[in-house]
Amino acid sequence: QHNAPAFAAAGYRFIVPDMPSLGGTRGPHTGVGVAQSADFLLRFLDLLDLQRVHWIGHSLGAQHALRAAALEPGRARSMSRAGPTGGHRRRAARIVHQAAGIAHEALIAGPRVVAAVLRDYVRVSPVAYVSTWLRASPDEPGADLRALTCPVLFIVGTRDLVADRMYVERL
Repeated sequence: QHNAPAFAAAGYRFIVPDMPSLGGTRGPHTGVGVAQSADFLLRFLDLLDLQRVHWIGHSLGAQHALRAAALEPGRARSMSRAGPTGGHRRRAARIVHQAAGIAHEALIAGPRVVAAVLRDYVRVSPVAYVSTWLRASPDEPGADLRALTCPVLFIVGTRDLVADRMYVERL
């Protein structure tokens, strides 16, 4: 919501869908997988009659947006992945790495940021959020990236411990 005015000023229509299980849109109480989220996003585009879009995904949403773009690459004008989850490690190691990164981020982000994130997690349901995250953990975004023909931008902070540097460089 804080970015929408800048996109609008640049002439873009900025739309943020309310994802199933992660907001007000109904979904399983145990969260959704990457494939389910991608399907939802494509149906969302159909409902709005949007033929070609610039995809932006942050953190876990980067995997969901990427899969949607890969399923229908002709609809993707571009793909931006900010602090993307995923990684080169085995699933268990990836989960531990990302959980440690999230904990580290909480320590350095400051109390206002942590409070805002916690409000969102509680509003969403911690079970749905954690389950959605765990369902995404075996996902390998490399194949989805190879399906795209549009420009792809990765945005990762130099001190980001959630988005694994080796993984992002490999992609």
